[in-house]
Amino acid sequence: EKDKATKKKGYAKGEVCWVRIKGYPWWPCVVISKGDVPKNRQREVLDHEQGDKQLVFTFGDYMFYWAAPSDGLKRWDANFGEFSKKGAKNKLHKQAVG
Repeated sequence: EKDKATKKKGYAKGEVCWVRIKGYPWWPCVVISKGDVPKNRQREVLDHEQGDKQLVFTFGDYMFYWAAPSDGLKRWDANFGEFSKKGAKNKLHKQAVG
């Protein structure tokens, strides 16, 4: 039931998750608010805001990305075993997962 509620409401600011970005393995990230975006990147990031998506900041490659809680974000702990192995050949992914 918790996962169903999360998909509707989204994830909490500061929550570490996995994000799905096309062309990449599931990637570690943290959910942030628009106010967390540095001033020099706000226009670039906030101009791409999508109402039903949450803003995340990826570890390792330091990207801002808008992801849908319904299919683009997954819980960190519940998916660690599976997702941490999927990008194991990618050096940056290994560093990001830690």
